[in-house]
Amino acid sequence: MAGDWSEEQRMLVTSWLVNQRSMGDAQPTISDSMEINSIRHPSVFQRAENLFKYISSQLSSIGDVFRIPYKPQNLEENDPKWVHYAKILAWSGSTKVNDVEYLLRFLEDQNLITSPPKVMSVTERCILTANGHVHLAKSGNRIVDSMQAFVAMWFDPSLDDAFYQGIKPGIEKCGYSAKRIKQSERLNKIDDQIIAEIRRSKFVVVDLTEGEVGRAEDGTITGDTRGSVYYEAGFAHGLDIPVIFTCSKNSPGKMHFDIQQYPCIFWNTPEELKSRLASRISANFGDAPSHA
Repeated sequence: MAGDWSEEQRMLVTSWLVNQRSMGDAQPTISDSMEINSIRHPSVFQRAENLFKYISSQLSSIGDVFRIPYKPQNLEENDPKWVHYAKILAWSGSTKVNDVEYLLRFLEDQNLITSPPKVMSVTERCILTANGHVHLAKSGNRIVDSMQAFVAMWFDPSLDDAFYQGIKPGIEKCGYSAKRIKQSERLNKIDDQIIAEIRRSKFVVVDLTEGEVGRAEDGTITGDTRGSVYYEAGFAHGLDIPVIFTCSKNSPGKMHFDIQQYPCIFWNTPEELKSRLASRISANFGDAPSHA
């Protein structure tokens, strides 16, 4: 497939693969129908951030020095020096060393890296600053440029229309993709799946609609109170990933008091949900570049 690609296209695809893996997709796949030209070129900020993540991943202790090689000459592609050089280009979305040098100076200007004693420039060797370690701890695995929205909601046929005619098309209308993990897909530990997909998402849509709540003969309350979606909302908030709350006006349950300070889209019909959700997404995040 790559036989007719330009150097720029090869770089974009390689960078895309690296980003997909860093977002939790262990085996990202490029299909025959994939439009290579539709892959967005990462911003300078994103390229610098990715390079910073690669640098930090190569350091075994806080004072380790990261060495920046120039293009190795006369080396096999499986040689460690060549692999190291290729990874720097891939993670930074670069095709030449000059780009990498610019991004390194960009990181230095942000006080994330600096040259170690007796070294003149970060383009030769660098170490993480104290601010760099703080930045790394705060950023965690947060994804800056993601086209995915994670959806947490009740998996019941009564809400199929809400998802397929409301939430999903509302998200897609703005150019993003909707990811929902159904019960039938929960072959692995569900917490691990949820965490991986939330980390990969730009924002999370949480629908708080509950099922019918009744009382059994022994006095206990019956019905699902949607506790799992509150877990997913809380996890996203912990990662500083924006959450959009929605809820049917006919839901028998009420929002928990600890999230009542957050705005919620209360909807009557899937069409209303679609329209209001799309407006909220556009207002907060803008339309994705794939939006027609």
